[in-house]
Amino acid sequence: MRKTGFAVVMAAMLIVPSAAMAAPTKADTKAASKQCHDERTAAGTKANFLAVGDPDYKNFGDCVKRGAKEEAAERKAARQAAREACASEPKGKARAACVKAATKAAKAEADAEDKEKVNAAKSCREEQKDAAAFSAAYGTGKNAFGKCVSKTADAKNDEAQA
Repeated sequence: MRKTGFAVVMAAMLIVPSAAMAAPTKADTKAASKQCHDERTAAGTKANFLAVGDPDYKNFGDCVKRGAKEEAAERKAARQAAREACASEPKGKARAACVKAATKAAKAEADAEDKEKVNAAKSCREEQKDAAAFSAAYGTGKNAFGKCVSKTADAKNDEAQA
């Protein structure tokens, strides 16, 4: 009984810090809000905007909430990658400068990928003008626009990586 309780407590101690470390900052929320605003503008209609999320957004606040969490995760991953890349630098100002520059570069790359989602929404709105072709390619359901955005963003991302 004691061993089981100890194992449960240890597992909880490992889970709680990882969730707390990825908490979004005000800057993450602000960036997410801008991203969601751009997505909403690119989508054109409220229904199209709500279909962009995966799963669908409930409202604008849901978009910002998810986006802020994503921004925080991107920031954390960029910082970790920068620390690993700059491990050979001597400790002190040189390493700090290296980490800062590498973090900024990695975060900019992640933000560029987010921008592709907005561009994908714009191109899908253009595709939607030909209703027959659009419904044939993506269906007629409420998430058809979201499918289009997802496929278009993935295709653009694959082109960029190639």
